[in-house]
Amino acid sequence: MGIDGDGGSAEELDKIFIGESKERYFQVESQLLVSEKEELVKFLKDNIDVFAWTTYDVLVIDPEFICHHLNKNGKWRVCVDFTDLNKACPKDPFPIPRIDQLVDATVGHPRMSFLDAFQGYHQIPMSLSDQEKTAFHAPNGNYHYRVMHFGLKNVGSTYQRMVTRMFELQLGHNMEAYIDDMVIKSKKVGDHLRDLQETFSVFRRMMVEFKKPVYYISKSLQEAERRYLPLEKALLAIVHATRKLPHYFQAHTIVVLTQFPLQAIMRKSDYTSHVAKWGTRLGAYDVKYMSRTAIKGQVLADFVAEFTEGGIRQEDVMLVVMSIGLRSVLLWEVYMDGACNRKGAGIGIVLITPEKLVMEKSLRLRFVATNNEAKYEALLAGAQMVRHLGGEIVEL
Repeated sequence: MGIDGDGGSAEELDKIFIGESKERYFQVESQLLVSEKEELVKFLKDNIDVFAWTTYDVLVIDPEFICHHLNKNGKWRVCVDFTDLNKACPKDPFPIPRIDQLVDATVGHPRMSFLDAFQGYHQIPMSLSDQEKTAFHAPNGNYHYRVMHFGLKNVGSTYQRMVTRMFELQLGHNMEAYIDDMVIKSKKVGDHLRDLQETFSVFRRMMVEFKKPVYYISKSLQEAERRYLPLEKALLAIVHATRKLPHYFQAHTIVVLTQFPLQAIMRKSDYTSHVAKWGTRLGAYDVKYMSRTAIKGQVLADFVAEFTEGGIRQEDVMLVVMSIGLRSVLLWEVYMDGACNRKGAGIGIVLITPEKLVMEKSLRLRFVATNNEAKYEALLAGAQMVRHLGGEIVEL
């Protein structure tokens, strides 16, 4: 969220810059008392984590709280352009506030702060069942929207419904909202920081960040690469990731958890030529190297390597696991079955992590087994998979 002072205000505003960037700033009324301005600026800086300055800073609302539905009328439609769905979607009757009423409701309040929901519509996820209906074609593939798109019908109503739910206790009291533009108002000057704190507390509760693996990248090592030192193999893994996932490296700060002193190695000018070449490549990205204090990422990598078909040796394959954000959920789901026939016995396992990442595995038993024994082996294998990934609570 960003504090916006340009919304028709006749007062002179001072820009309060955050850090050295000229693009990150708050606008505060210049006529405020020095003490009051200092308190307000301190409050804003203390809550800097609530603000989104770029598209990449914007978090996603928990889909269990709200998501956007196309509100179809149940009829089949064939559309060349997904925006044609707007013709088939009934209007969402959720009421949008009237501007004149909101203006009247703010009259007489000595302190007001204006908040603008930066890229606000994109914070609401699309309903999982409706995502495929927003598909579009690009030169390099087919895509669909996972978040609410401006061109879809009823997005304004969906956003207003979300804001109404989030600030149910504040609307009409110390806050007014018109879709993604909000005003925090105070009847007393001394209450304004308290009213802002109440609003920011809601923001913290409702914007969540998910953590789940998004890519597994593997590469078979060539003959010369197998003779690399362990730290050289680690660097090669990161370089390989930059080639496979350049869009992530270009748009985000990448944190590498490792027990090797990779950054120190790349700074040495007397190291081998290929390490110097890798260092130049990685230097073009914002890559940070941190000591691996948590083992979950390594557990996940070891798990995927262990359950890879063919028993590929660890020295022959590099595995890079990329993950984003954090969400703490405990329940794991495991579905499994086993069967046998004259040709042998086998088991199948579907594992769903708390973050809804689906893993499928089939194994052939190397011994003669009955159906019941195969099912029992499937149960053991499923439990072993969950244990490898650090899970504790399983739903079978």
